[in-house]
Amino acid sequence: MSLKILTLDYSTKSTGYALFIGKDLKKFGVIEFGSKKVYKKYPFGSLRKLTDMATQIKLKVDEFIPDIIIIEEINRGIGRIQQKILNGGHFILLELLKDYEDKLIYIDSNGRTGWRGKLGLIFSEDDKNANKRAKESGKKRKAVDWKVLAERYVNKYYKLNLDVKTHAEHSDICDAICLGMAYLNL
Repeated sequence: MSLKILTLDYSTKSTGYALFIGKDLKKFGVIEFGSKKVYKKYPFGSLRKLTDMATQIKLKVDEFIPDIIIIEEINRGIGRIQQKILNGGHFILLELLKDYEDKLIYIDSNGRTGWRGKLGLIFSEDDKNANKRAKESGKKRKAVDWKVLAERYVNKYYKLNLDVKTHAEHSDICDAICLGMAYLNL
């Protein structure tokens, strides 16, 4: 019997997910938390939003009933309040997933043991030159970032047409798929 593996790329706006059965990618998508509901300001509005988000993620987990749940570990480097909200969201989600405690695995994105390193995602010289040109022309965003590298990897391996530049939700999906691919050593 093949294991059912659900991967989650959690963020405060949306969560990408991918479902693998064994090494086969079966489903992927995004759970969005748009502005459908108005939340009051920080901190209690954020608490209500995070609770609603965790509830939606829990519904997806319960729909799939996975054998393993892989969640991307939190990265550092964002603003203090945003980091606090993201950390809080992870803990609220954990509270709702406590029935799955023995099935949860956290994986870093960066470093030797992170999913990007395990998949061998690196910036080529062309990528570095494109980023240099973008910076010199005054653009605030890099031409090629980690999201683009994940998109390339997923599209090549699974012959998909995800596009992180024109569809923001595709970056969450690509990261969720890459989490599973790194875990499965694909």
